Amino acid sequence: MPNPTAMRPTSGSNASQISVWIPVWLALNAAVWPACGEVQPLAQPCRVQNNADGSATIVCPDGSSATLYSGQNGQDGRDGRDGQDGVSCTLVANADGTKRIVCSDGTEVAIPTGGTSQACSVQSNTAGVVTVVCPDGSWATLTDGKDGRSCTLVDNGNTTWTVQCDDGTSALLHDGTCQITDNQDATATLYCPGGEPVTVPFVQTSGDDLVRKGSAVVRSDQDLAALKTIDVITGDLVIDANGLGVVVLDQLKALGGDLIIHANADLQAVQVPQLASLGGTLQVTANPKLQSVSLPALTALGGLELADNPTLTTLAVGAPTKLTRDLLVERNAGLKTLGLGSLTQVQGRVVLGYNYALTQVNWPALASVGDDLVLEGNAALAVLTLPALQTVGGDVRVRWSNALPGLVLPALTAVTGSVHLESLGALQQLALPQLTTIGTDLLLLQTGVATAELGALQTVGYNLYVGSNKSLTGLALPALQSVGNHLWVYQNAALQTLAFPQAKTVSGNLIVSQHPQLASLDASGLQQITRDLSLFENAVLTQLSFPALKKVADGLALQLNPALQTAQFPVLTGVDEFLVVAQNPKLQSVVAPLLASLGKDLSVVGNESLQTLQLAALAKVGTFVEVKGNPALQSLALPALKELKQPLTVTSNAALSEVWLPQLKTAAAGLSFTLLAQLQTLALPALTTVKGGFEVSACPSLTSLQTPLLASVGADWSLQGPNALGMLGQPAL
Repeated sequence: MPNPTAMRPTSGSNASQISVWIPVWLALNAAVWPACGEVQPLAQPCRVQNNADGSATIVCPDGSSATLYSGQNGQDGRDGRDGQDGVSCTLVANADGTKRIVCSDGTEVAIPTGGTSQACSVQSNTAGVVTVVCPDGSWATLTDGKDGRSCTLVDNGNTTWTVQCDDGTSALLHDGTCQITDNQDATATLYCPGGEPVTVPFVQTSGDDLVRKGSAVVRSDQDLAALKTIDVITGDLVIDANGLGVVVLDQLKALGGDLIIHANADLQAVQVPQLASLGGTLQVTANPKLQSVSLPALTALGGLELADNPTLTTLAVGAPTKLTRDLLVERNAGLKTLGLGSLTQVQGRVVLGYNYALTQVNWPALASVGDDLVLEGNAALAVLTLPALQTVGGDVRVRWSNALPGLVLPALTAVTGSVHLESLGALQQLALPQLTTIGTDLLLLQTGVATAELGALQTVGYNLYVGSNKSLTGLALPALQSVGNHLWVYQNAALQTLAFPQAKTVSGNLIVSQHPQLASLDASGLQQITRDLSLFENAVLTQLSFPALKKVADGLALQLNPALQTAQFPVLTGVDEFLVVAQNPKLQSVVAPLLASLGKDLSVVGNESLQTLQLAALAKVGTFVEVKGNPALQSLALPALKELKQPLTVTSNAALSEVWLPQLKTAAAGLSFTLLAQLQTLALPALTTVKGGFEVSACPSLTSLQTPLLASVGADWSLQGPNALGMLGQPAL
């Protein structure tokens, strides 16, 4: 029997053409195979020719043909039933490292890993629906979940509660369905069987209250009149009405959402005398003529935002104790006082900024702020009372408030962020006696503080900067253990004492500079500095001692300290970069007997009184050595130095009588000893090689030049000027 597929068209097939293949084949079968058992030649198949008008002609080898036309489309069938909703699926990690997608209808798809397996592909179907198709033919359809809703819990006053949501849906809870705890801050927490606790805005009503479900907007007198009898609004109340001068809502007792008073061009006063509970934020912003907001019964609200109200002088609220959101009061030029004295906790930020007439902030009960505490640009602020404040979860920033005479936070123990006090010209008293931890920076800049009480401070997580405080006489940090980055004390004109005796590590630079009256520096416990140690321009500092310092990871510089006499580093073993001692005219001794290595240069220059340079263990200097212009220095001894990689220059040291480098074998660059009027002995007994030049000149008292093993000088070997040498012998050169 011939293969019927041989009769299929090779291209252009459509539904009407396909429907004729079987009957045509049967007709041909009778002609080609006349009887069973008779052997006949194999018949050739007919072919199909597609015509331009959409018809098709069947042409057979015997010359016969037939033309077929497409029938008309039938009527559409009825729509099928809606399919079932998509299922929810989860990606599950198996114990063997493979993964699978498991769906709520019981189906699952294994995701191959490793080998030469191909990745599954994702096909988008309709909005929010995709199909995951894998090479093994398995698949799963995933549907996006719906967005959650914002809901408010309403106490109906009859042992039932209504959960009212912003999409208009609601649910009634009967007493006993869920346990409900009033948090006393316009929120409540639901504890329902089988679920996690949920905290939602909470509105308490009585059975007689008239409740407006959802939100309300006041844009006209008519809108305002419609709310006159309303007791409870479960959503937001927005007042956005040009033309209204006064808004009074005598009946309103509770709001589930925000109270928003924004951009009302003519509004002068808002009075809501019975409003006791506000689930969201009181937002009063950009009202150019607003003078007063009176909410005398308000005891529970989520947050407060008061901004850009230039004529506002009075904000009267009840006695709220807790805010779950931010407290923001900014750019209210006429605001003189701010209540809220009952607050004990703000879970968000507290920002008081650029309220130019604000004179006092009294918050005697405030114990914690969850985020930043910021007071800046309040030019008239003269009283700040926060006696109970214990913790701040962000930064404490008090800046640009030049009328503030004192910052006293007697209970503050921890600040997660920074403490930044700057441009406080009248600030005389700073007392943070219980503060132990600052998470990032401590910045005390441009204040009038005379003494800073920081006796309990143990840790500064990043930078500690104290600078340009004109009246600061003493800075004592007796409990400080570590600084996470730089410790920089600079330009404090009256500073006399600086002490951080327990600090063990400064993980950055330690810089003490530009103090005309600093007489005492106590860093007696300091063991390690991971960047530079730099002391310069401290006019009356006479003694410098770091008895525990073992390591300086970058450079060590003592410069331009006109009264400094001694510098002691008894256990210092390593400085990874430079040691510079320069232009300290009264400095007599530098003692670092255990210092074994310098990563870069040794520079001792212009110290007029220097007599002792004790570096007995110094074996390695990474770059050059320069000893210059120290007229009182009598001896230069580096008994452990074995190798020099860059030039050594000893010049213009008028009293120097001896240079002793007994272990120096190789100088990779030049050696220069010049203008040394009293030099008698130059001893380099182990020196074998100088790859640069070797110069000895203007040393008239030189009687002994000891280089018995010197075999090679790479450039000039020069002995110039008068000297007292006798016969000069260089047997190995």
